[in-house]
Amino acid sequence: MLGLIFVVLLGGCGGEGSELSAATTTATPTTTPTTTPATTTEVPTSETTIAPEPSTTTTTSPGEDEDVAGSDEEPEPEAPVSDATEPPPGPSLDEIGFITELGTGDIACYLTATDRLGDTFGASATVEICERADELVATTSWLVYTIEIVDDCESSEPCGETREEWLVSDAVVLGDSWDVVANDDWLIVVGQQERWDGVNGTGDLTYYGCDQDARFSGLPAGCLALDGGTVTCRDGECVKGWRNGDFTYSLYSPMTGPDSIDTASTLRVRDNTGVILESFGLEGVASSMDARFNVISIDPGVEKVVSGSVIRGDRDRYKFEGIPGQTVTLSIISLEDNAVFDVAEPSGSLLVAEASGAQITLGDGIYTIVVGGTRGNASYDLTITAD
Repeated sequence: MLGLIFVVLLGGCGGEGSELSAATTTATPTTTPTTTPATTTEVPTSETTIAPEPSTTTTTSPGEDEDVAGSDEEPEPEAPVSDATEPPPGPSLDEIGFITELGTGDIACYLTATDRLGDTFGASATVEICERADELVATTSWLVYTIEIVDDCESSEPCGETREEWLVSDAVVLGDSWDVVANDDWLIVVGQQERWDGVNGTGDLTYYGCDQDARFSGLPAGCLALDGGTVTCRDGECVKGWRNGDFTYSLYSPMTGPDSIDTASTLRVRDNTGVILESFGLEGVASSMDARFNVISIDPGVEKVVSGSVIRGDRDRYKFEGIPGQTVTLSIISLEDNAVFDVAEPSGSLLVAEASGAQITLGDGIYTIVVGGTRGNASYDLTITAD
């Protein structure tokens, strides 16, 4: 249901940043929005960055454009057929990269970046990405992939042949301080948090939110990018907010401290009539504090025990690379029986929440385990076994 609501939002958010644009991938300012309820007046007008709508190719059956004798009905066209290589699996944490180089080749823009595990990877990108080299090189960005039609030539000379290929068509700059939160319905990336100077109602935060039901089909369906976000903290809660036309997107998070237990955030979307969407339980699954993540290896048939301790309100995070089809069993024990763990899949969606034991079947990508205490401080032993 949330997926359907979000699609409606994309189609009705004032047309000033919600509609997909084929003309450009650079941010364009929205017009001044109409007055919103007092609860959201602290959220300023923002700019939006939406990945371009790629061209699509529809194939038809031979003779489909000919008259069909004895029938007044129009023949139904066949579904679009894509010759693109294997697509990305959907909104995924693996699309975060520190861009080290952008260069124009014979038939495409080429991007080189470093992923969250420190490995270097390359990707093809649209020409517009290379045109943003001054903005993007040496930044951590969220890379948006779409299917594009490119020349199937061995040089820059036109040859009349084309093919479909997954290209990086947009990049949302995350800056030096960023967080990714997710639940079963949403994945939200908040970037450029270093631009908040501690004064309420200030900042220039970026937002990239995806409906978890959305999966790439050549369009960034169910995803929205915003910038110009501000932060306001009071009464034990911080609100990060963005405006998109007549709509405001607000992320409510508790102010954490030694006595904090609940760290989950809530997403609320409003228009001039009030709250039109609300999603709870958005837990942190990745952040710029990747130095706090421990990369672990899991070998088939070998029991791995990870020991640690967390103070109340804190979390330990572990990353490991999944092998498609592999089954992993996890269990945790603690002296006061007060340690639990979450497991997030590569897309950021939570597979397991606040568990002491679980068995999961892996896909491809980087999985995250988050360990915390249900009360007080917790010392724990986390056991992981793969088949």
